[in-house]
Amino acid sequence: MNTGDDTDLEDVLGGYAERISGALDTCSIGSPAYLYEAAQHPIRAGGKRLRPTMLLLVAEALGADEEARDGILPAALAVELVHTLSLIHDDVIDEDVLRRGEPAIHAKWDTSTAILAGDVLFPRAFETLLKTDVSADEILVCHRTLLRACRQLCEGQALDLSFEHCDSVTETEYLEMARLKTGALFAASARMGAVLAGHDDRTADRAAAYGRNLGVAYQLYDDVLDLTGETETLGKTRGSDVRQGKATLITIHARRHGVDVSVLANASDTSDEQLISELESSGSIAYGQKRATEYARTAKEFLAPFPKTTATNHLRGLAELVVNRIQ
Repeated sequence: MNTGDDTDLEDVLGGYAERISGALDTCSIGSPAYLYEAAQHPIRAGGKRLRPTMLLLVAEALGADEEARDGILPAALAVELVHTLSLIHDDVIDEDVLRRGEPAIHAKWDTSTAILAGDVLFPRAFETLLKTDVSADEILVCHRTLLRACRQLCEGQALDLSFEHCDSVTETEYLEMARLKTGALFAASARMGAVLAGHDDRTADRAAAYGRNLGVAYQLYDDVLDLTGETETLGKTRGSDVRQGKATLITIHARRHGVDVSVLANASDTSDEQLISELESSGSIAYGQKRATEYARTAKEFLAPFPKTTATNHLRGLAELVVNRIQ
C-alpha cells in the first residue's frame, strides 16, 4: 500500500491492519481442525496490528518501496503471530475470560486447548518468517531478533507474575518488566523493519530503541486505560488488573503516597468509581499518563536521523497515538 502525503495516520493504520488481518487467515490453518480453529479465534477477533504495521512503516521510512514491502510482509505476519500466542498464554495465566471483546480461548474451549493453540502458533510464526523475500543473511538476523524478543517477553511475564507476591515492587523494577514484556516485541518489530530495508546495525539499533520506548509507553498507558476505559471498549473488565493485585506504575505511585491499593481493591464495598477516585486523588493515574507520554516522546527522538518522509511522520504520529488511544 502507498502511504502518500494525502493519507492520514488513521487510514494508514487501518489499511495495514486490514491487509495483515487478511494475510493472517492463511497462517493458522492445519489439522486437527479444532486446534487451528482455536488458534484462529483471537486472530479473527481483530486487533490494531501495531507491531507488524510498525515493521512495515519503519521499512518504508527507510526506503523500502511498495514491492519490497510486499516481499517482507511474511516477517510482519510472524511478529503478529508471536504477539497472538503471547496473548493466548497471558489470558490463561491471568484467567481473563475476555480478549478483544470475545471469549478467551480457555473460556470458549478449555485451558489445554488454549495452551496448545498458543504453542502451535510459535513454529507457525517462524515458518512464516522463512517466506520473507530477502537474503538468507537478513532472514537469519530477523530470526535471531524475533527469538530474542520471545525469550525477553517470557522473562518479562515471569517478572510480572513475581510482582503479585511482592508488596514492595519499585518503579525501576516495574519499568524493567515493561521493557521486557511489552517493549521487546515492539523493539524487534522496528529492528526487523530496518534490517529488511537493507540498513546497518546503527540504524537498526535506533529503530529498535524507538520501538522499545514505544512499547514501554504502550504498557504504561495500558495501565491507565485499565482504570479509565470502559469495559465495552477495552474488551475486558475495567480495573481487572488492580483487582487481581497486579503491580502497575499507578499502584506503585499510589502506595508511595499512602494509598493502600490492595485493601481498596479487595474490599467488597469498594466500587470501581471509588477505587478510581482514590487513585486520581493521589495523582497516581496522572503520573502514569505523564510517564507514558515521556516514553513516547523519547521514542520519537530516536527517529531524528531517519529520512524526512511521510512514513517517518507516521511513526511519530504512532507514538502520539499510543498515549492518546481509548483502547
